[in-house]
Amino acid sequence: MVHAWRSGDSLADFPAAEKVPLNGIYLNHGFVTTLAKRLESESSAERPIVGLVVSRNVFTDQEFDYLDRITRLADEANVTAVFYWFDGRKQGLDWPWLRSSESKPAALVNLTHLHNGQARTDEISRLGVPVIQTLHYRTGDARDWQASDIGVDAGLASVMLSTTEAWGLTDPMVISAGSDGKKQVIEPQLTLLFDKVSALHRLQTHANHDKTVALMYWNAPAGAENISASNLNIPSSIRSISSALYTKGYQTDALSEQQTIDDAKLLLSGYYQPDTTLDLLERGYAASIPLTNYQAWFNALPRKQRQFILKWWGAPDKHQALREVNGELAFVFPVKQYGHLYVLPQPPRAGTVGHAIHNTKEPPDHLYLAVYLWLQQEHQMGRWTR
Repeated sequence: MVHAWRSGDSLADFPAAEKVPLNGIYLNHGFVTTLAKRLESESSAERPIVGLVVSRNVFTDQEFDYLDRITRLADEANVTAVFYWFDGRKQGLDWPWLRSSESKPAALVNLTHLHNGQARTDEISRLGVPVIQTLHYRTGDARDWQASDIGVDAGLASVMLSTTEAWGLTDPMVISAGSDGKKQVIEPQLTLLFDKVSALHRLQTHANHDKTVALMYWNAPAGAENISASNLNIPSSIRSISSALYTKGYQTDALSEQQTIDDAKLLLSGYYQPDTTLDLLERGYAASIPLTNYQAWFNALPRKQRQFILKWWGAPDKHQALREVNGELAFVFPVKQYGHLYVLPQPPRAGTVGHAIHNTKEPPDHLYLAVYLWLQQEHQMGRWTR
């Protein structure tokens, strides 16, 4: 059109300008106004859907490359990405989904600056799905973010983390970077995001009696018999949670408060008296993950992270938590199974109870990482609730 105008040609044959609506859904460099129209082109109705909330300006500024790259990564993860925007007055977070009971998203992902917190909170409650907060790193590119000691500066955190968390948005993730006005998608972060969406979809679509639940508690103030998490009554909470899960159809054992007290003391002894872990394993109060499994995962970490952990803690095959289990070295740690409910104290972050609990400069040690790896590998993260 600009070329024709500059050449003095007629503009009569060009289509009339189309106003971008205050509420719309992105589709192939254009927009539609109903979810049904957006999903017509999808080949599989079985894929989980994720709703990605963007600013209207992302569309009017024609940031199509940014949207299309995220769409490609979603497709590779077998997830259907639905980008949409809303005016925040007549329509809100839930507007595309209100007319479609059959196309409920597994989660929403926020990629913009939201306003009117009470309205957003009400919409999240009505929709009944998780809403994940994402962030754009503005003080450099993806490499700068990866090298950063803090990841998110205080100014961004106050607006995009603290405020939105109070409204019900969770699990913040940095997914893009760029200080020049352009958004550089951080692909590994998007892969993690869509893996999480898939895991949420599996949780939402599996029957409760097939799900496994992990309940992890921390031991603070420290003490071998101090079954408390910052003064929370852990035994009473575990009993209440197990009872509530049972009423919802989960396969959990009926627990008394005294049983949880007695069991929690045994579990804590695995960290306060590490020489008891094999005995706990034999009695059903511990589990293990082979060193070879851990090393395979550890060796796949980025080189910089591996070197940092190795410099601080040494090689994993020298760790004091290793024991011989079934003829091979394995990390052994306390955990108790009650049907499909697993209860475990959080492992010490620095290998010693009470040390470096909140030290952001010190990496977690091999045992800490191994326990979380066990949760992921041995029990399929998608069916775990933490």
